Formats: sequence, structure tokens, C-alpha cells
Amino acid sequence: MSNWWDIDFSVIGPELAGEQDQFTEKTMAEMRFDDGAKLFHHVKIVASVPGYRVIHASRNHSGGPAIEELITRFPKLTFSGVLHTDNMYEHYTLFHGRGGQAMFTEHVVPENQEH
Repeated sequence: MSNWWDIDFSVIGPELAGEQDQFTEKTMAEMRFDDGAKLFHHVKIVASVPGYRVIHASRNHSGGPAIEELITRFPKLTFSGVLHTDNMYEHYTLFHGRGGQAMFTEHVVPENQEH
């Protein structure tokens, strides 16, 4: 059974500018966990200026571990975003990453606000 996760986030840091910039759609699409599984099955940079990116990524299964791995790999960048799965529309998770550490907070849309 499929369980797609959408991850929408922004990334901030001076490393996102110039020739040293290694944070691209191509590099993100090629990233893998230690077991060989892809971090993301789809990556799209939605907006970009030097030092700032807005990214939409998705993967089948385990969205939280993928973004946590990304935050760990880029400890000099600051991340902020939301992830949610297509199996539980009323649930979403906000995350923030800084210094290689990730913080997640789970949220539920109140029943009277669901569509």
C-alpha cells in the first residue's frame, strides 16, 4: 500500500549561494539513506534567491526520517516547513531544523474545520 508524504519547506543559509552551492534538485534527488533507499522520490525547487530556497519534495513512506536526514547532513542550514501524508489529511507535522538537529510538532485539524 502506498503512503505518499509531501514535504514543503524553506532553507536559509549563506551556503546556498555561489559556486559552493551543493543544495540543488539534482543533488537532493540523488541523496540516499545508508541502506540505499532514496531520501526523496520527487524534488522541486519552487523559489530560489541567494541564501534562500523554497522546496517541495515527496516520498513514498517515511517523510519524517527523510527530512531529519537532510537536516543532519546540512547542519549549517536552517530549515522550516510542514509534512503531511495522503492517508491522514487531518494530520500534519511542522518541523524546524538548525545545527543538524530537527524538532517536529504534530498537529490535527479540529473536526469542525475539516473539509
